[in-house]
Amino acid sequence: MAVGTPMRWRRGQLGAKSESTEGTAETITNTYAKLKIENVSLSYDFPYYSRENTLSSSMSKFPGTLAGPRIGTLTFDIPIAGSGTNDTAPGWGVLMQGCAMDEVITGATSTAYTPESTVTAGGDGGSITLELYEDGKAYKLHGARGNLRIVLATGDVGRFQFTFQGVYNEPTDTNMLTITHETTVPVSLLSGAFTIGSYAFKASSLEIDLQNRLTPRHDASATQGVFSIAMTGRNPIGSIDPEETAAATKNIWNLATVGTEGALTYTIGATSGNIITITAPKVQLRPGGLGDRDGIVTNTLALEFNRSSGDDEIAITQT
Repeated sequence: MAVGTPMRWRRGQLGAKSESTEGTAETITNTYAKLKIENVSLSYDFPYYSRENTLSSSMSKFPGTLAGPRIGTLTFDIPIAGSGTNDTAPGWGVLMQGCAMDEVITGATSTAYTPESTVTAGGDGGSITLELYEDGKAYKLHGARGNLRIVLATGDVGRFQFTFQGVYNEPTDTNMLTITHETTVPVSLLSGAFTIGSYAFKASSLEIDLQNRLTPRHDASATQGVFSIAMTGRNPIGSIDPEETAAATKNIWNLATVGTEGALTYTIGATSGNIITITAPKVQLRPGGLGDRDGIVTNTLALEFNRSSGDDEIAITQT
């Protein structure tokens, strides 16, 4: 009797597609599965109605009920690299849209992602369908939206860390897709041109978290008890760990206590089509504390990403 072969984690793919209709699952084809992901985790949350307290002549419990809403959470990393062409959206562009970011392509110059406008109707930040393929089986979430963290450690490659929530679909046996991946390669975070308020902090890392608030849209008529996941707010924050300096060089403590805002810029890469620039117009520093980085005194600072005119507190641009 054949017992089959084990499913190998390394043989995986992820597809993502914007939904034409909110909360209606899309069919994922090879065109939508060019993502190069790492550190994948998939979990499900099915509320359970237990009957452990039901009175009976026996201490044994009765069967419970798997309730709802039935939601899945998918997390993964994508090393930062462009599409290779300025005005061609990178594979991770649809994920940005699923994190409530608008996509703007400017001529043959750039592709940019900025927070979805809450004033203008429409926008790109709609729900998406995600499908994770693991060696012959497909795990789909629809009506999904997510949150983005950006992790930039000097000398490493930059990473987008995504967390998506979506509506559960029963996994199916599905063949792997035939995919032509983007050929661009992530570059090391060297010569990164990182400044806040025009000052080049000597930091080993910068982290940014959009802190999107994800909320299920409950629906008693839906099969899984939820229509889609909504993004109901965001609170972008971050952190850096620069070397401590003399006040005469840069009075970090004064900037942090006074609340002075400054523009942030971080450029990754130098080859056209694979240059990613992260900008933020109004960043405030918040006092943290002293640290020790291999014998060098550091200053751990929290960052607040504020608006300039609204829906513009951060931009991710490919050039």
